[in-house]
Amino acid sequence: MTESLLNAAPQLLEQLADLVAEKLAPLVADELAARLELAQPTSPNGGGMGGWVTLDEFAGMLPPSKTAQTWARWLYAHAHEIEGAHKVGGRWHFELERAKAWIERK
Repeated sequence: MTESLLNAAPQLLEQLADLVAEKLAPLVADELAARLELAQPTSPNGGGMGGWVTLDEFAGMLPPSKTAQTWARWLYAHAHEIEGAHKVGGRWHFELERAKAWIERK
């Protein structure tokens, strides 16, 4: 009997893991969406998530006194200070209105 339980243990653990994952997945997705306040894509340039843009998109929107490449380097160096900047998936994204307002105050 003990041997049959030991043989069944891996399969039971796998079933338990599947059940836990099935129950947690929607909860994790809801929590991530709430934290990131994701909206439907509405960016006029087709990129970003409603009001959110990538670092490169944001750099291209800033004044032409600097090139987009220079702005991108500056944004990357200062992203941790910028209001509305979030690192998502290893890349910087910006809440457009908050980040623009922060840049204008600097």
